[in-house]
Amino acid sequence: MADQPQPGMPGPQIHGAVPPPGMFPGGMYPQDGMVPGAIPPPGMFGPPTVGGVPVMPGHYQGGYPMNVTGIYAYPQIPTMMNSDDKPTLHKFEPFDASGDAATLRKAMKGMGTDEDAIIGLLTKRTSDQRAKILKKYNTVYNDRDCIKDIGDELHGKLERAVIALMTPLPLYLAQELHHAMDGPGTKERTLIEILCSLNNQWIFAIKNAYYKEYEKHLVDDIKDDTSGEFRKLLISMCDGKRDEKNNDPALASNIAQQLHTAGEGKFGTDESEFRRVMTSYSYPLLKAVFEEYKNIEGKEISDAIDSELSGEFKEGVMAIYEIVMNRPAFFARELHDCMSGLGTRDGTLIRLVLVRSEIDMQNIKEEYLKLYDKTLVDKIKGDTSGDYEKLFLAMVEG
Repeated sequence: MADQPQPGMPGPQIHGAVPPPGMFPGGMYPQDGMVPGAIPPPGMFGPPTVGGVPVMPGHYQGGYPMNVTGIYAYPQIPTMMNSDDKPTLHKFEPFDASGDAATLRKAMKGMGTDEDAIIGLLTKRTSDQRAKILKKYNTVYNDRDCIKDIGDELHGKLERAVIALMTPLPLYLAQELHHAMDGPGTKERTLIEILCSLNNQWIFAIKNAYYKEYEKHLVDDIKDDTSGEFRKLLISMCDGKRDEKNNDPALASNIAQQLHTAGEGKFGTDESEFRRVMTSYSYPLLKAVFEEYKNIEGKEISDAIDSELSGEFKEGVMAIYEIVMNRPAFFARELHDCMSGLGTRDGTLIRLVLVRSEIDMQNIKEEYLKLYDKTLVDKIKGDTSGDYEKLFLAMVEG
């Protein structure tokens, strides 16, 4: 195969992705000759399987396409944390993957299932540690499949949450993006929440996981399922080209003036300029830009976003603004919204708690109390019950 990457040689890159040097020591994939960023030849990984049995996407219990035989090939990338981030979930020490795998097997063996043991174990292990437990379980009990066992023993929303816990985060978020675009309609808020809140390293890992799982490029599915400026915004986020190192405040005034000229400083709105600025500069620099904009215009840039933009594009740009200004408050509102109104949006609740518990859940809890004069724990208690509630409380309370 003439176009297959050779060991040590650069392979074809997934659309717009430039992996940071040394990001994936040893390569993204276990196969010899694959290099970071390389697109695997079609069919290399075969269809998703459960226990070695091919399963088409969406046909696995709970609706999760899952290539469990290669699940540990996904890298566990560093969590996206700032110095002031306070997670509620930390690495468990001393960690013993073999002992944890045995505990998990015991909880699912024989008559009945020990849900408390499963919840107590998995909610106190980080995503990296859970991946090691999964690998050890499938290695030691080589006639069994951990994900399938979970699907057989648990049911409903609890099954969905525990399977999510056992899925490496890049793959899990790739699946969430796929679910948001699969079937009739598109869940735009899911696309915004994931793609507009993650750094380049995360975006790159998710795109690779997406291709490996579905043999399609994430950006191609975005093109098929969205349109207009919103599509362009998501594609720009997918490119992963935000300059995350340049925080020079001296640039802020000029960039703020460019935004003013593109919006309230002219008749009509240059939406492409809003998109370029929001997807190109680091979050610290953008925060300085927004402060300079207020000096120029005499009001917050959020007012300009609200009056000058529209539809999903406005929603996406506003999300970036809110994340830049106060990321924990943004996720506090997302959590509140998914548990408000008729019913709970369980997929969103699972995703937010699972991902943010290792990053900034304590910060989110503090902002939630400020915004709603009620604790996030009390809100979860009012919207969930039973073992499902226990799982969330264990991760949120820490």
